[in-house]
Amino acid sequence: MSEPSAPPADASNQTGQVRIGQVLANRYELLERIGAGGMSTVYRALDRNTKKMVAVKILREELCKDAAFIARFEAECTAVSRMTHPNVAGLLDVGVEGELHYLVIEFVFGTSLKDMIKQSGALRGDTAGQIAIRILSALQHAHQNGIIHRDVKPQNILIDKQGVVKVLDFGIARLMDPAGKPQPGGSNDKTKPVDPKNGKDQLEEMPLGSVHYFSPEQARGKAADHKSDIYSVGVVLYEMLTGALPFQGQSQMEVALQHIEDAPRPPTEINPNANAELSKIVLRAMEKDPANRHESAAAMIQAIRHALKKPEVSESKQAPSEPVLKPSEEPRKDKQDYRLRWSRRVLTTSFTVLLLLVIGLLVTNVARSVIHSLSNHIIMPVVTNYSWEVASQNLMDLGLEVLRRDQIVEIGNENLVIEQEPMPGVLLSKGDSVTLVVSKSEYDIIMPDLTHETVGKAMEIIEKFKLNLGAQETIVSQVAVGQVVGQSPAAGVKVRYGTSVMLTVSGGLMVVPDLLLKTEQEARDWLKADGQLALQEVQYQTVNDSAMDGVVIAQSPEVAKQVMLQTPVTLTIGRLEQRIYLGQAEALVRLDHDALIRGMLLKPDGTEELQYCAIHPAGDSAARFLVRSALPGVQTVRVYNESELIQSITVTLE
Repeated sequence: MSEPSAPPADASNQTGQVRIGQVLANRYELLERIGAGGMSTVYRALDRNTKKMVAVKILREELCKDAAFIARFEAECTAVSRMTHPNVAGLLDVGVEGELHYLVIEFVFGTSLKDMIKQSGALRGDTAGQIAIRILSALQHAHQNGIIHRDVKPQNILIDKQGVVKVLDFGIARLMDPAGKPQPGGSNDKTKPVDPKNGKDQLEEMPLGSVHYFSPEQARGKAADHKSDIYSVGVVLYEMLTGALPFQGQSQMEVALQHIEDAPRPPTEINPNANAELSKIVLRAMEKDPANRHESAAAMIQAIRHALKKPEVSESKQAPSEPVLKPSEEPRKDKQDYRLRWSRRVLTTSFTVLLLLVIGLLVTNVARSVIHSLSNHIIMPVVTNYSWEVASQNLMDLGLEVLRRDQIVEIGNENLVIEQEPMPGVLLSKGDSVTLVVSKSEYDIIMPDLTHETVGKAMEIIEKFKLNLGAQETIVSQVAVGQVVGQSPAAGVKVRYGTSVMLTVSGGLMVVPDLLLKTEQEARDWLKADGQLALQEVQYQTVNDSAMDGVVIAQSPEVAKQVMLQTPVTLTIGRLEQRIYLGQAEALVRLDHDALIRGMLLKPDGTEELQYCAIHPAGDSAARFLVRSALPGVQTVRVYNESELIQSITVTLE
């Protein structure tokens, strides 16, 4: 499945149990949310087993405990599991994890038909017709399996990069038993009926199917059948031919009422360049009465094919007029030339006989040629959706030369004819060449051996073999730094182009040295000189032992551990816890004018440490201040007036 048109992701739609990065069944890793509907949320995911992208549809959390919705979700699983068709996104897996119910389907790399119409406007008639044929082919397959889609719209139709049309989202598919009756447990809800008089809110409560594309019977609340799907295809073809919807309104109810009551404008009125024959097919498919629509999807396919190859209607030719016969002039009677007249009669008779013989031969030859031509002409049959062996053998039995062209598919049925050239119905001669486009998986290759190569060389090899570089892990190894020591998938294994290759690379080997009890500077110098480890961080921790002060007391990684080169190292340095001793100092000062008074503690090394600083007014005053020191006992404090020592006092610190 591709990245379909969907509402933008928001917090309200992100379920509590589902998160990006979650892995279901130890296999499907959810990468991003790409769409949401009434019943489920769709995620793009990586299948870890196959290394391919898949779409995972998860039933909304609030509905997981609702038995009715669980039944509808399981009905979709049943519906999709019946599908084996190149124009239907394939079901890959179904699972339950806890309270989560999910299914895994093919991820289509491409664009939706809705986006294509938005970008291009009205499509060419032949393009629109071919797309419609493929949609109908998928629906015919569904109808033959007892499944009615009920939600056919351009948003549910994707076209991949190779141009293959895929029909998605059987979320409201209606399951039928062989007798055409709904099966128990299937998604058989009827759309809320629309009352033309007062039904404003009935449709908006819970419509099944998109209102711009569903049929009149669905709008009335009646059960949908295969002709409801045909009506929806008619609306889709209408939009492809015109670039516009047949019915539009301010509300869902208004649009639904138009489906019930109004006839659509012919596509040729909106787009004069639209194919007139396809326009007629659209109007028949959109008949209000299902009985007036095409009998089946297959019948509508044949009508479209006939329209695409139908030549322009030529002007009526006038019937050729009868030749005007002029009365022959009687020959001049000449009694004297009897012989001449007799000779002319003989000559005329002979010429007439000869002319009749020539005409007879010509008619015979033309008849033989026509018979020969008819016996050597073949009408090109439909061979799509058959296996290559069956299709090619049937064509060769008709006397045609069959050429094969493979088309790589991401996931899907292999060896099926998905295109044919020329189209069905073309008149061919025996011996003519026809080309069948056959679905084929990506080619298998033998995984090369990348071990003992440098990472750069390994990347070159991966690119050469059209593989993708996946995750890269670096480990401790005695092998030279940067060399590949492991790979997944392993060498010699068959893989497909585009497979992700995971590499295990040597980070070298280093035994962590013992840096304990080295000073901080010694440890820094050693690491810098060695160059094989990287100093990441220095931490400090208070210690009571003076022997631990200023030295390495712990390191990470620990001593003797084997690590990769350039592994980050963290050092922890001890710092001795210091006690502060206090004492009260007091000095009397006499000043003639205001001055700055400083109190300085005399340290054992003869230096001084500021303890007090204040401006005192002129006159007598007292300088009282607290003295702090890491040394206890009697200490000397000097008192200065500006820079002049005016007093020395002693203070006892405790």
